[in-house]
Amino acid sequence: MFKPISLLMLALLVTVAGAAGTTSKKVAILYNGKTDVNSEAIHFMVKQFESNQSPYQLVPVEDGKSIQPGTYKAILVLNTGLKTGISRSLADFITSWKNKSEIVLISIRKDSKKITVESTPASPATLGVDGITAASTWTGRGFSAIFGGKNTAEYDMHVEWVKRVQALINKMP
Repeated sequence: MFKPISLLMLALLVTVAGAAGTTSKKVAILYNGKTDVNSEAIHFMVKQFESNQSPYQLVPVEDGKSIQPGTYKAILVLNTGLKTGISRSLADFITSWKNKSEIVLISIRKDSKKITVESTPASPATLGVDGITAASTWTGRGFSAIFGGKNTAEYDMHVEWVKRVQALINKMP
């Protein structure tokens, strides 16, 4: 027969072992400033993750200092408002983060009219993290899509970059 202390130890061991095998389903979206583009991009990502039945919960975070290692499955760095380059405060966060494989840099390019999505593997240009680049142009799904027609090319571009972000997250350990 087990002694009460042995049962308590067994229960603790099972709890600790179970917790060690779990991985966070939370994904941080680090953004720089409360702008319309950031708000719309975050809202769009949340809706697409829900539509794709993603198991991940997106958590918008404005202050990178509040992100602690081990808290999130991934950190999506939302770089908006620039035609090229990376915002200084976001670049500082990326360079200071030890585990670069946890970060995806999402650059939504200001004034770009391109409707293509570019994926960039970790490189010096992306500060050592995987990157996804798309235009900030937005037209919505389009009137015909409401009635079963095709989406606008711009809308499909945004759907595509979110899919690529999800694929990168899914590849993370």
